[in-house]
Amino acid sequence: MLRIETVTARNNTLVARLDINESLQRYFHDDLFLAEFDFNIEGVPPSLLVVPVVNSLIQVAWAVGVDLAVEVMDSAHLRSCQRLRQVFQGWYPGLSFKSEIRPTEVVDTKVEGSNTTMLYSGGVDSTATSLRHWPERPSYIIVDFEPAGIHPEVIEHAKGQPGGAHVVRSNLYSFLNRRHLDQDFGPHIEGSWWGGCSMGWGYLG
Repeated sequence: MLRIETVTARNNTLVARLDINESLQRYFHDDLFLAEFDFNIEGVPPSLLVVPVVNSLIQVAWAVGVDLAVEVMDSAHLRSCQRLRQVFQGWYPGLSFKSEIRPTEVVDTKVEGSNTTMLYSGGVDSTATSLRHWPERPSYIIVDFEPAGIHPEVIEHAKGQPGGAHVVRSNLYSFLNRRHLDQDFGPHIEGSWWGGCSMGWGYLG
């Protein structure tokens, strides 16, 4: 079993400690998942704090065939993960998928507000999304991860838009051992682990 032991929020930083079985340690560089926001997150409910952590771990659990244990999950997020599993299973039938998400508690989290956000990288796809939704004045969300990082000019441009921007810095790219994941599962996912499994769901988290 892969277990999310603790998820804590202090000021603007999320820290999740993982309990990684010895047989799974080859797939991880670190037992900590980190995300740093540009606003205070101490008031965010635990069921939402765990979203980026689950989103960056669930594909490993599916591939290896181990359960993912977590203290609390939002009911809509849990349903989304279950539906996404069906999609990934259709794409990559060579992976195990003999695993379940096992939350101790499932809650209905109320999210209020009517603001619009969108992921933004400065690329053609996110620019096209921005233009399509321009009347909604979306707030841009920039995920900045090591080692390359997002060019400062992209961040400056995003913050100058009508809806502004937020930057999230995380180790979602480096805490996984992508080389070992590529070695063991690359033939089943038509390419790299990052591009084939982690990137999209991790960004959304």
